Amino acid sequence: MFKQIIQLVFCFCLVACNAGSNNRNELDSLLKSEDSIRMQNDLDFSVLNLNEVIITNDPDIDFARLMQLYYSSGLRAAEIELRTGKNAEVIAVAKEQQKHHSNDIGLLDDYIHNQQPKLSDPGFVSDFYALLKKRNETVGTSDNFDTQYLYLLIRHHEEAIELCELYLKHGSDPYLKLRANHIISEHKPETVALKNLLSKASAKS
Repeated sequence: MFKQIIQLVFCFCLVACNAGSNNRNELDSLLKSEDSIRMQNDLDFSVLNLNEVIITNDPDIDFARLMQLYYSSGLRAAEIELRTGKNAEVIAVAKEQQKHHSNDIGLLDDYIHNQQPKLSDPGFVSDFYALLKKRNETVGTSDNFDTQYLYLLIRHHEEAIELCELYLKHGSDPYLKLRANHIISEHKPETVALKNLLSKASAKS
């Protein structure tokens, strides 16, 4: 009888351990999925909450505020990659993004605080929204945060380039035009490098 009781207790413990392991696996999968969705939302301009940006119809101020949103969303996505990524090269990219974006947000803060709307040109923002509508591709969630981060970061860079090109057509501020040209010249080779790293990381996964 005692032997049967021991066997029953052992079976119960085994079932409980398996159930606990399954629950942990389910929780891990859920957290990974949430991080994956959060990363996509942060790096995709078309799903960012543009209501956060107060539109003035002055291309100079609107561009500065949109770029702030761009940088802050890039920071959040980099934090997810640093927490969940496995590829050392991709993690290094996220660290660089984090460092540069923090500095850029501060510079734009200083600019915005010292400016008042002067121009009235709703064409800049409407052209930007039209640009986003053309980007109807979606990126599915993935357990491989490194490749998903790179894919989304490439699109994030491309959207920043397009936004800067739009600003150069509509804007007038010499400082912001200088920044827009700098972003374009910096992001274009970075995008090529990111695509090469994506191919390399995808081959390993």
